[in-house]
Amino acid sequence: MSATKDVGDQGCRATWEESGSPRESKWTPLPEPDASSLALPKTLKFNDRTILDALHQCGKTTLPASVKFALKRLQIQGETGQIAGTDGRQLLIYSGFSFPFSDAVLVPAVPIFGQREFAATKDVRIGKTATHVVVIGPWTIWLLIESEGRFPNVDAVIPRHPEHVLHLEESDRQKAMDFLAPAAKGQVETLSVTVEFGAQPALRLRAGSDNATCEIALDNSRCEGAPTTLVLNRDNLQRGLSLGLRDIRTPSENGPVVFQDKRRTYVVTALVPSQAIPAIRSRATAISRPQQVIPIPQGVHSMASETNGRAASPPDPAPTEALDFMAEAEGLRDAMFDCARRAGRLVALLKQLQKQRRVLETAWSSLKNLRLGS
Repeated sequence: MSATKDVGDQGCRATWEESGSPRESKWTPLPEPDASSLALPKTLKFNDRTILDALHQCGKTTLPASVKFALKRLQIQGETGQIAGTDGRQLLIYSGFSFPFSDAVLVPAVPIFGQREFAATKDVRIGKTATHVVVIGPWTIWLLIESEGRFPNVDAVIPRHPEHVLHLEESDRQKAMDFLAPAAKGQVETLSVTVEFGAQPALRLRAGSDNATCEIALDNSRCEGAPTTLVLNRDNLQRGLSLGLRDIRTPSENGPVVFQDKRRTYVVTALVPSQAIPAIRSRATAISRPQQVIPIPQGVHSMASETNGRAASPPDPAPTEALDFMAEAEGLRDAMFDCARRAGRLVALLKQLQKQRRVLETAWSSLKNLRLGS
């Protein structure tokens, strides 16, 4: 990993490469503190390296800038042992830590905790002075406490009684990650993903130049509660799965969606249910069995018909092979699916044209109200 840092009159800018993608961070440097403000805490508590993951991942969930709430900060809750970060649309909480203080403090979200140099660190000590939270490993990092900012009540947004639960097996989580990955390449707009809760859990999305429906069944996973369908932002779903969270819970199709394990809680908002993508597969469980061919009996006399005195035409020769009814049914089903897909594309185009027409009408009305010719 290579990194560069520029320091100028307008602030600092750091650039680096992470997972093959360029990254950038900008910040305004604080005045040089005096030696007394960088004193070490009198009391320190040991934590495992998970606290570094929490500081890094929660930091990635913050906003670069915020006005109403301190959403560009992390909240460290001493009494509950939690670290939380949110940008107002998603929330990530790590729990199970031990802090030598009981109050809740706000500290900057900095990308340093995700660097490879920290990967080998096992034990971390943490403490607090009057002005800083101090994280100590083979290095010492002072995080300035912000005393004026306000942080939202993150515990209030977590549903306590989810009605619908999806338990993903690890194999299905990997399968879902692979399924979502192709849609993430070359797509500028944000896509939605339909998550089906029921006897046969499934994921559906639209991809490709023809906006075709793609679907996978999560065969090894199970659901609890009544069947329902969720529509999620693709990036949020990918984030929850990439964190390794395999329990997905929600109180309703419109409510907050919680990805959870023993120590982590990731909360996002569901999109409107009307954006759900219909299923394209049969709900019946497929059973492997040989094809059954229904024989057509030979030599059966047909009903006599009028010939107007002409000699009856010779009967049609017997078919050389039986008709494959299953193949015919599958062919008809595929044709119907293709018609439905084309109809969906046509409806989407018509809606887009209707939206453009409304925009033009609004613009024309605004221009007329300006009375440019008067």
